[in-house]
Amino acid sequence: MLSLLSACGGGGGGGDAGGGGSPVPIDVAQIDTQLLESSTGDIVSYAADIDDSGRVVTVFSQSNGTRVELKATLATPGAGNAGPTVTPPEVIDAGANFDSTASNYALSMSGNGNAVALWERSAPCTANTYTTSGNCRYIYAARRPAAGVWEAPVLVGDAPLPVTGVVINNAGDVMVAWPGWARSGTDGYTVVTGVAWKPNGQAAFERQLFSSIVLPTSSSVSSGFTLDSAGNMVLVSPSLRNGVAHMVAFRGRQVERFDVTNPEGEQLDTAVANVGFEGIWSGVNGHVVVFWQQLVGTQVKRMAAVLDTPSGDWARTDVGVPQARSMADRAKGVVSDAGNFTWYDLENCTALRRTAGSSSWQASSLSAGVCPASSSFVSAVSRTGDVMGALASATSTGGNTGQWMAYDSATNSFIQPFTADVGEGFLFGVPRPMGGRLLLSENGVGAFITANTYDALPTVANPLGVTGSALNLWAVYVKLL
Repeated sequence: MLSLLSACGGGGGGGDAGGGGSPVPIDVAQIDTQLLESSTGDIVSYAADIDDSGRVVTVFSQSNGTRVELKATLATPGAGNAGPTVTPPEVIDAGANFDSTASNYALSMSGNGNAVALWERSAPCTANTYTTSGNCRYIYAARRPAAGVWEAPVLVGDAPLPVTGVVINNAGDVMVAWPGWARSGTDGYTVVTGVAWKPNGQAAFERQLFSSIVLPTSSSVSSGFTLDSAGNMVLVSPSLRNGVAHMVAFRGRQVERFDVTNPEGEQLDTAVANVGFEGIWSGVNGHVVVFWQQLVGTQVKRMAAVLDTPSGDWARTDVGVPQARSMADRAKGVVSDAGNFTWYDLENCTALRRTAGSSSWQASSLSAGVCPASSSFVSAVSRTGDVMGALASATSTGGNTGQWMAYDSATNSFIQPFTADVGEGFLFGVPRPMGGRLLLSENGVGAFITANTYDALPTVANPLGVTGSALNLWAVYVKLL
């Protein structure tokens, strides 16, 4: 069964990027397809991310007949009207074999095209791991510099829980969410929240634990972290203090570690009841936004804490009563290079915005065309706040037509609305039910990564396509010309 792993960044927004602006309104789009791999072994799972120029790194797991390997390709959109190109699949886990039974791995790209993949392998425990008997989980990372090749895997550390969060910046620095541990006896241990990081040019990862963080047992999101272009790091997490879950934050730098003068961290909230962590977003220049929910009087409110400079003070704001949400992956937040924040609720069709340095927040309604109710809707948001959406969810039971739209945040207008017209209104030129991962770059290039059994994707000239037997990977590029 195919497992789709979401990318950690999205539009190079995971850690660092540069430049970019809103796509230019168009009359038509150029849609190109490119096969990413064509071996006879089925794709087991995959992750993908995009940089500011529209280059897409896809990491996927696939059996070679002996073991399940972790492979990667780089797809590049052609200039002008030229079609895309793709590098041959390359095995990236040699020497640190991917554990196919776990299927836990992650991927991130920076705006300039640096990439990092993170995965786990199972190997015998040692006297220095979280337990000393049986097999233990070891976390590995490999980088691909924007103008280079995949580097050899580097051990992050052993971890008692899966590690799926990673980010890379334009400098090539890497940061990982690392569930560390404290041993008790020979085989007992307690999980401790931690992070790991590796500055560009350093051989090994640094690791730091935050033993003062006591996670609430009901917390569905344990922590969040950010990394900017200068190597500034922020970790936030709910933590119990005197029986109440509060939001705490820790700041550090890749070359200086985290501040140890305040081991309890900075408390962001003033709640008298438990907080509910919603998310953290960052820009390339150190702007950070944190959302959580807490009881204020008799109402649950959404609260925000904002950093406008890495060394500045947190600005805390009540941003209103949150609307109920029941659909997964419909909340999207981005921070532009200038520090402006946009948060979309694509289920309730609303937006919340803040200009860098401002004390005011603006709430607005979105056009219904930006957020259809269909369960097949998938979306991607660039750092500038532009949105691309498609009716193409792999898990949808209906309405998966392949129609797509693009929305320009700056002009509050559609570059491409959802349309029933055959042609540029569909990712494949014709309506076909096919799931995948949608990405959007800063320069107006969208990419849809899909695993399917087509040897040739459907087109207007050949609506049925050519069906094969193996589950292969395709990239569908959408250029907003």
